[in-house]
Amino acid sequence: MHARLSGAQWWRLGAKVALAGVLLVWGIGLLALVRAQLFVPVREVALVVSEGSVAQIDPEQMVETVTQQVRGQALWEVDLIRIERQLKAFPVVDRVRVERVWPDRLVIELALRKAVLRWRNLDDGTWRWIDAQGRPFQDRLSPENGEGIWLAAHEAQLIDGFRNLRAIAPVLPNSLHLGGITLSPLGAITLTFVEPVEWMLGTAASPAAVKQRVAWLSQRWPQLVSRLGAMPTRVDVRHDQAFAVSLPPAPASEQDRHG
Repeated sequence: MHARLSGAQWWRLGAKVALAGVLLVWGIGLLALVRAQLFVPVREVALVVSEGSVAQIDPEQMVETVTQQVRGQALWEVDLIRIERQLKAFPVVDRVRVERVWPDRLVIELALRKAVLRWRNLDDGTWRWIDAQGRPFQDRLSPENGEGIWLAAHEAQLIDGFRNLRAIAPVLPNSLHLGGITLSPLGAITLTFVEPVEWMLGTAASPAAVKQRVAWLSQRWPQLVSRLGAMPTRVDVRHDQAFAVSLPPAPASEQDRHG
């Protein structure tokens, strides 16, 4: 035997069913709203260079690379790690950070490699930049026509050249400004200065030995220039405790110029 519901009970049951229906409709609408807000397709890719110079890269190319990859994807569906790996493939990029900015924006922050040296590869004559860790790289700037000290060496000699340069830099005379260092295939070292003058150091057993040879000549440099009355164009110190010099051509006298 079933108990019959009173009118009040029917009313309360109907109210509950109506409320459940309202909540269901409201929940469906809220879900659609949340979905519309959370799964908005990416509409903007912004790029910021936090370290280095924008001139080193092609910003439009990098932004287009990422834009093509995320086209049609919702912000929360974007694989940030994949994008970071993709941008790290550019030789000039040192570090990458990609951030989602709600509701539809990706921000890429790049730290670019900083060049401390220019390298001419004597294997093929090409030029590269070298960063502080001794790693060669290329960017949109030209190391051949750039500024700063250069190193000319075969690729197999690159580390030796870098070590020798670090060893001799502190003991060079203040009156000279180093332009570059060249290593021959046999490891003979030549320093080229801006002034201009060349120091032919020859081969040495270690960077410490190269430093000792440069320090020896640097201590005598002011006296040598003073005694010669002019700065030599070349100094040959390939032999221990001895050197040879080449002087610039003497200016022609007035009688020589007019015959």
